[in-house]
Amino acid sequence: MQIALACKAASFQLLIAHCNHLDEVQEQSLKNVGATWVTASANQQVAVKRAVVVVTVGGSNTVLDALAAGTPVLVLPIAFDQPGVAAPVA
Repeated sequence: MQIALACKAASFQLLIAHCNHLDEVQEQSLKNVGATWVTASANQQVAVKRAVVVVTVGGSNTVLDALAAGTPVLVLPIAFDQPGVAAPVA
């Protein structure tokens, strides 16, 4: 929610791909506070190539796709292997 608010305040476009973890009410809530697009899935490789920055919890595929595209990445790990993925990015 905070990232969506910050993007809106900065007039940035924001794509949120949530891998089927949100329902329609949650999707609409994110759109209401500033997300430009909220979807269950997106073509990640295309999205990261077009992005100015990728903000992620630290899934290895997302981080590797961002690095391969040369797109800056901000990793905000939550659990599991995410801190380990974030460490070399830092």
